[in-house]
Amino acid sequence: MTPDRRRAVRIGFVSVFLLLVLLSGYLLRSIINPLLVALLLAYILNPLVSSMEKRGIRRTQAVVGIFLIGLVCAVLFGGLGVAAIVSGIGGLSESITKDDGYFDRAYAAVVAYDWDGLLGKNLAADVKNAWGEARDKLKDNVGDMFKTLQSVAGNIIGGAVATLAGIFLLFSYLILVPVYTFFLLLSLGKIRIAVSEHLPGAYRDRILVVAAKIDRSVSAFFRGRLMICLAKGLLIAIGLKICGVKFAFAIGLLAGAGSLIPFLGGIFATVPSIILVLLEAETDPLWPIIGIGIVVIVVEAIEGLVLTPVILSKETGLHPLTLLMSIFIAGEVFGFFGVLLAVPIASIVKILFVEFVLPEIKALAKEKPAPAPDG
Repeated sequence: MTPDRRRAVRIGFVSVFLLLVLLSGYLLRSIINPLLVALLLAYILNPLVSSMEKRGIRRTQAVVGIFLIGLVCAVLFGGLGVAAIVSGIGGLSESITKDDGYFDRAYAAVVAYDWDGLLGKNLAADVKNAWGEARDKLKDNVGDMFKTLQSVAGNIIGGAVATLAGIFLLFSYLILVPVYTFFLLLSLGKIRIAVSEHLPGAYRDRILVVAAKIDRSVSAFFRGRLMICLAKGLLIAIGLKICGVKFAFAIGLLAGAGSLIPFLGGIFATVPSIILVLLEAETDPLWPIIGIGIVVIVVEAIEGLVLTPVILSKETGLHPLTLLMSIFIAGEVFGFFGVLLAVPIASIVKILFVEFVLPEIKALAKEKPAPAPDG
């Protein structure tokens, strides 16, 4: 076998092996996902561990110290959030149970509301007529209604089983991800060295240059995104507090965490706030709801126009349309974690395209057309 043929066989074998690994990872993604999350956390925290090593702290001590600090912060902020929610729910329950006219006032406010002005006379009349027709149909179809209730009960039981499975999965993540992250942080430096030593010698320098660009882009995204989430959660909490929304701190915390996924933080801030305003409303809730909308819109604008350009590195440089398409495609293929990782994956694809594909396209574009045949 000639050297060129032997080299082609090796490349083919490695390519097939990598494809099989990727296929196995996709098929076993429910098992692999905790490891991927842990790898992501280890990647984000590794610069902090490395900086502590440079100050003379052993890597094991640095990792243990970071985990202890993270545990204290989780207990502290989690305890504050739970305490705020429990206290608020207790206060709401007490105010409702002590106030005999609470539901009467809520019902009267709904009935007395100017629905004709909000919906228009024709639409409001149609809604009322539809309600009357629905009431008559309910009276005439009691038997079918009970059959429907049986079907709904079956769905509820199935949903309960699925919920228990989800809770079990959540607890497995809470246990496995920290364990994986701990051991990955301890050995991440060795993993990088091992990967570098096993790169093809002829292309090692080029691959390391491209990997460095990817590392700068991805690490800037994740570390910057965490800072943006903290700032966004704080701004939402302050805005909701000004609007008089209960649990403003807890909702801000939830919205900040949800902002790890694009566009989800605003939903986490809006929906619970509006529900609480409607439950607490003794007068027209329209203005508080408008205030909540203004807060969310302003904070989203601050994130897009101020926080992201200042905190995040511009190395990703993704067009908004590319960003949206990458989120939709990654979410469809990989689910929740695909949405979370869509932007860095798109950034990696862009860098690989610019480094390897675009030069070939430019070279083809510079080729001169073949001369026309004589005759």
